[in-house]
Amino acid sequence: MLETDQCVKIALEAIQNACIILKKRRYPLEKHFKDSAYGIKEAVTRIDIDINRSIMNHIKENTPGDIIIGEEISFNSEKSSKNVWLIDPIDGTRSLIKDQPGCSVMISMLSDHVPVMSVIHDIYADLTICAILNRGVFICSGKSFVRMTMAKKYEKKILWNPFANENFKKIIAEKLNMEMICHAESTGLRAFLMAKGCGTIFLSLPKSARIWDTAPAFVIISEIGGQYTDLSGNNLIFDHNRPVHENGAVATIGMDHQKVLASITPCLTY
Repeated sequence: MLETDQCVKIALEAIQNACIILKKRRYPLEKHFKDSAYGIKEAVTRIDIDINRSIMNHIKENTPGDIIIGEEISFNSEKSSKNVWLIDPIDGTRSLIKDQPGCSVMISMLSDHVPVMSVIHDIYADLTICAILNRGVFICSGKSFVRMTMAKKYEKKILWNPFANENFKKIIAEKLNMEMICHAESTGLRAFLMAKGCGTIFLSLPKSARIWDTAPAFVIISEIGGQYTDLSGNNLIFDHNRPVHENGAVATIGMDHQKVLASITPCLTY
């Protein structure tokens, strides 16, 4: 089994390969639609598939025996391994299709069902963030790592996916008496924005988030001292055999997490 630092190195190399694919993209992007876990059609581009395959192959070459779960393509090793790699080739495909910020490439790793490492590349900012459980959040520049300075104050705002239902966003904002901002479709980038102090809450509705969405964010939220649970307040379960979070996911910092959940839950009938 490889040490965490070696896994980070492998993930960063895979991100560099993904960036090469991204630089070759031409608009309009070739895409098709698949059925999502929550009953709507979900866009998939050729870039999603090519990046998923590229990252998966790089991990396979360097960590034979590990399980690799990608949003589009997976590799289940015949060997038993406590390490599970998660790939979200484009977290925020709709943003990429529209050629707008808010999307990322994300790689994370579970060890005994706990997210321990994540690497998130902000496509439009050309910025790579690395989070390691119990060690911190870092900005990657070339081969150097700069520890991120955590925010001392967090703006009381809801970090929304810009493509979320507008009526629901307004209902939640009124219920919590909070301003909402829509900076990023990517869950990982919303966690990064929270770490920078840009907001105090973000959420995913039931069945709308998968473990490759939430695991990268989980490491960041853990490192900044926030809470990230399902909508009932239970710990998020990271099971690669059941990747969908049936009961959604809510992250908060600097707020009474249970009160936030109590306010949100009645709104889920809308």
